[in-house]
Amino acid sequence: MDKLTEMITAQANLQERLGINFDEMTADERQKYIEKMYIAAIRELGEALDETPWKFWSKNQLTNAKAFAAELSDTFQFIINMWLAMMGPAVEPRDIAGAMHAMMMKKITINNQRIDAGYDGKKGKCQRCKRAIDDPAVRCWRIDDQGYCAYEDADYNVIRDTVSS
Repeated sequence: MDKLTEMITAQANLQERLGINFDEMTADERQKYIEKMYIAAIRELGEALDETPWKFWSKNQLTNAKAFAAELSDTFQFIINMWLAMMGPAVEPRDIAGAMHAMMMKKITINNQRIDAGYDGKKGKCQRCKRAIDDPAVRCWRIDDQGYCAYEDADYNVIRDTVSS
């Protein structure tokens, strides 16, 4: 068993010990669970930041590496919980690990392509929902001044600035 699969299995077992049963969750319960895990992950990231010298005016400029790592581990547990809830109860931990790996590798490839193309964080976005069109999960598209936003299910036209300076 690879290490990521082992972590996902251990986290799934922990959730079971806590009485979380993904098999019995309705879609609404699953969504509420994901929302709780999201909030918990964000809070843990804040706690991780608190272990760094982010306050530039502070005299303490040392990172508490062990505490920082512990908070990141807490964050990752909540992220794994979201994967468990999203993928559903019938999915094996090794399949979740495979999906996580595939998504990360795809995103790293896209980010490298963006760097090569001089990505500025603004170009290549849907004009309506502002999501990156090159993201595999985004179904929006744009060709020249015509576009479609899948999130809003709407066509759009990009108005070009014709004012001369």
